[in-house]
Amino acid sequence: MFFNQLGFDYIDNSTYYSLQELEFDPLVQINNQADAINVYIVDIAPYKGRANGIGSQALVVKASNALGSTLPHEVGHCLNLLHTFQGTAANTSGCAEFIGEIYPNCKDCGDEVCDTPADDGNQNDNGYQPDLTNNMSYYDNRDHFTIGQELRMRDALAALSILQNVVGNSCGIVEGDTVTCSNLNTVLTLTNSTPPYYWEVINGSMEIIGSNTGNSVTIAALNSSISEQGAIEVSYGNGGLEHFNIWIGKPLALETGSIVGPDVVDTASIVAYHYESGEEEEDIGATTYEWWLPYPYNVVSPIDYYGDNWQVSVNLGIGISHVFTGYGENDGYIQVMAKNKCGLGGAKIMAVAHGNCTGPGCGGSAIVPPNPIPNSSNTSFSLDFTTYPVGTYYIYIYDINYNTVYSGATSNIEKTVETSSIPSGTYYLHIHDGNDIYTQQLIITH
Repeated sequence: MFFNQLGFDYIDNSTYYSLQELEFDPLVQINNQADAINVYIVDIAPYKGRANGIGSQALVVKASNALGSTLPHEVGHCLNLLHTFQGTAANTSGCAEFIGEIYPNCKDCGDEVCDTPADDGNQNDNGYQPDLTNNMSYYDNRDHFTIGQELRMRDALAALSILQNVVGNSCGIVEGDTVTCSNLNTVLTLTNSTPPYYWEVINGSMEIIGSNTGNSVTIAALNSSISEQGAIEVSYGNGGLEHFNIWIGKPLALETGSIVGPDVVDTASIVAYHYESGEEEEDIGATTYEWWLPYPYNVVSPIDYYGDNWQVSVNLGIGISHVFTGYGENDGYIQVMAKNKCGLGGAKIMAVAHGNCTGPGCGGSAIVPPNPIPNSSNTSFSLDFTTYPVGTYYIYIYDINYNTVYSGATSNIEKTVETSSIPSGTYYLHIHDGNDIYTQQLIITH
């Protein structure tokens, strides 16, 4: 993502020299260009900068802050980014992001971006370890957005109607797979461009197969032992240049992260595991993750709850949320590996044995009735917490790929969970009471 300056203009009106709070709205309507992020620079204002809302195309910034981190911070708001401390810090709207939970709520709470650590706005306090240099924080020395934030901004440019005219149509776009192998060539295509073209490998052990002077190019890794980041550039038209990062070969081994979940499990119970990554997926070449369970195990749907083997319905993704430990009392290893189309990287391994499972991630008797009570139209179901200990109960529904389709919280009431927007299918209901996690399979039909 990059920005082009479309021009500048002056507002000949001394009223806005020293901007007052109530003057913001009329100011950002003056000379507002619908095809741009409009930046209004003033000498004096009651703030360093302010965007015209989350998902907007205008912002105000003080002249003394225009060349610092305030401008990218406010542009981030325009492109749908929240503060890193949103919902977690006091007096902010939304729900708080958990710290190091087996079932992270990062997609639904906090800033709703999973590669920005939970932040309560107080630096490294109360167990929080925020990114102190993130552009969307309130800390000093801000200098970057994360990959997750970049993807959220791209999604906003694609989805928000107010930003549709902001997206340029005069720049080339490289399209194609972000991974190439020695035995699986990758074709990249430059769209929205004009000749002449010239493709060139900038770094990495890969080669161009065939012509490098068309709008498409074929590349491949030099051999199967390579695992590294590479890049290719293409020049085109009258001075156009595009840079495209591509991973070469299998992913690297998982080294700095850890597997979170029980290392002692009950026989024939439901448990869950999650990989807390210490690496960015782009830095190790991962497009997903693959899990192996203690042998013998089965990847099967539906799960046979009378079988001897470990079982899981889907063994791909950052976590596996509904794992059956089997009756066979098979001890062994939980393994997770980064995966892409070239193969698997080295595994992160955790030994696991059968015994008395305690703590987060263990199975156990469900905290809700085995069959949540649906309403007459099958658009919701109720969970009765009126007889349970006083406290807050966090409710999550995951699909078989570990994607969150519902999250919410309740006190000691009969809670209605709306399912009208969730497609019919098999899901997993998880309830977290602050200490333990209780899981069960959930069938949604409409």
